[in-house]
Amino acid sequence: MKHFLLPILCLSAILSSCKKDTVEGPQGPQGPAGANGSAPSGTLAGKARQYDEFGVEYTTSLNNVTVTVDGTNLSTVTDASGNYSIPNVPPGVYNVTFTKPGAGLYKATQVTFPGNGILYNTASVVDKATTVITSAVVKDTMFFSTPQIKFQIATTPLSKSRTFMLVFGKTANIDLADPSSYNNIYTTNMQSGASGINGTTNISGTNYNAFSSGSTIYVKVYPVATSYTGYYDAAIDENVYTTYGTPFATTFTVTKP
Repeated sequence: MKHFLLPILCLSAILSSCKKDTVEGPQGPQGPAGANGSAPSGTLAGKARQYDEFGVEYTTSLNNVTVTVDGTNLSTVTDASGNYSIPNVPPGVYNVTFTKPGAGLYKATQVTFPGNGILYNTASVVDKATTVITSAVVKDTMFFSTPQIKFQIATTPLSKSRTFMLVFGKTANIDLADPSSYNNIYTTNMQSGASGINGTTNISGTNYNAFSSGSTIYVKVYPVATSYTGYYDAAIDENVYTTYGTPFATTFTVTKP
């Protein structure tokens, strides 16, 4: 036994004496920073649905809407089915504008596009109202002891219903396309076959809280498309109306009681 253990002990001592500790050298200089990664470009695609001023959808010859990514040189025109595709769009937040001759502008605002794929967006493009207002009257009155705004609107008879907006502002510079130029609106419909409409709206209601008692309220009368009258602008948190026709020439005034 002793003769057997001795070589093993000697070998163990030899191996132990040959083992070296690991020593780390000094850290080398840091390499140059790599380029920041970014998502590759992608495609904006979708369909521009088209309607006449009475809300009837067009189903043929839809290759007439121009689609533009605002702030870029990227644009296209819809095909015969109303579809569109815009490739090579970098990641970002965009407004996408849809225009067509004779139609109100439509805009998809603050569209977040991550890139690297396809983002679909469907729009509704509507013809502007062509109704001609032949006469109109807007005045303040009392109706069952309640302060009211009374209105009368006349046009030539038409076999389809039509829509009008009374637009109320603090100055005469009312522009339905500019939400900052007015305070509120009142919408009314004229039935098919009719040539005129009479109505009232409560001037003391909450819709008129922006006007102080005794102040002058300016009123402008617009014909508008019967549906899809514009778009929502997320940046200003307002609806922007674009499918209106020619307003009546007179801007009326009423007094807030």
